[in-house]
Amino acid sequence: MAYDYDLIVIGAGSGGVRSARIAASYGKKVALFEAAEVGGTCVIRGCVPKKLLVYASNFVKTFKSAQAFGWNVDGVDNIGLQQFSWEKLIANKDAEIKRLNKIYLNLLSNSGVQLIESHARFVDEYTVVANGKKYSAQRILIATGSTPFYPEIKGIEHCISSNEALSLAHLPKEMTILGAGYIAVEFASIFNALGVKVNLVYRGDKVLRGFDDEVRSFAQDSFIKNGMNIILESNVIEINKNTNGFDLLLDSDMCLKNQDVVLCATGRIANTMNLGLENIAVNLKYNGQIEVDVEQNCGPESVFAVGDVCNLHNLTPVAIKEGHLLMDRWYGNKKDYIEYDYLPSAVFSQPEIATCGFTEQQASEHFGELVIYKSQFRAMKYAMTDILDQTFMKLIVQKSTDLVVGCHVVGVDAAEIIHGFAVAIKQGITKSA
Repeated sequence: MAYDYDLIVIGAGSGGVRSARIAASYGKKVALFEAAEVGGTCVIRGCVPKKLLVYASNFVKTFKSAQAFGWNVDGVDNIGLQQFSWEKLIANKDAEIKRLNKIYLNLLSNSGVQLIESHARFVDEYTVVANGKKYSAQRILIATGSTPFYPEIKGIEHCISSNEALSLAHLPKEMTILGAGYIAVEFASIFNALGVKVNLVYRGDKVLRGFDDEVRSFAQDSFIKNGMNIILESNVIEINKNTNGFDLLLDSDMCLKNQDVVLCATGRIANTMNLGLENIAVNLKYNGQIEVDVEQNCGPESVFAVGDVCNLHNLTPVAIKEGHLLMDRWYGNKKDYIEYDYLPSAVFSQPEIATCGFTEQQASEHFGELVIYKSQFRAMKYAMTDILDQTFMKLIVQKSTDLVVGCHVVGVDAAEIIHGFAVAIKQGITKSA
């Protein structure tokens, strides 16, 4: 059978773009379908723009501590916020995202990938349709990522997601965030540091479900000390719009009135809407993600998936690595596979949180008796200031082998610190080494 392309990729995020470029570098004819901006969640509406806002919010403590280091900073008594322009920040952020988008477009053009700026959906396992035209390929790769999840709440249409939070026209005075995962606490930290009154509403008894329990407790206490209003064991059951904003009714009989913004950060789901998956025998998990095997295959012999649409590790480097190695195996006669153990990750909240390996509970189940090492201290960065933030570090060691199986850091520069630990843990370091 003759095909139009060797490979069709659906989705121009980090995983899709890398896959398309690597396939093209092997001389393959590749088409990449994308209906929105090239770059995907991470570059356009996720990691990169969020990190720029994180940097902006971190300046508050920098200005506040500057005098102790000999600097005279105007407005420091009011933490410098009267000199802050949200509008300028967003304009500069938008310009940077446009610059990165152009780089991605140039990379695709220079690699010989044909970008088709349209939504593609499956006709059969070798064919997609876009704008009424059919395209066929020997293999089709799904790399459509994930999208915000909205729970069924009366008035949920009044909520924004993290996508819109990155481009608010004005800085709100008060906002409520639904959820307490990494996205929720990152945005709560950004807006809280910039002087917004932040209410965080979560149905559980502690933020950051899935993280080490002591990390959760330490982080939550830090958030509260920083001024967040965290409302636990509560659900928003109704959101109503009024002339002054939004009123939120909670099942704990509490009412949050006149909120300028309501941000829904209750998780993300696989972005499989309108892909035509009903036309092919794709395997789906209980949570709607595409199920893949070790070869990234998801059922039909010609259909594969990489990235957030199919895996539990919603990390950009994972999507990139999955796609790159898959193309190497297909077209470069290589045998390498991604390893998912001991992946480091970070939460860019205030304080930062970084982890690698097992939580204490997970390690206990996998490795039996453990030895736990913990330390709490004030970072030297703040030693001469009136900032009292603490850093918490935790090392989890298997007692019988002395192997380090988990490392958790909460505090200044945690996201940078974890990298050294991650390399060592991956190489099988022992505590006594």
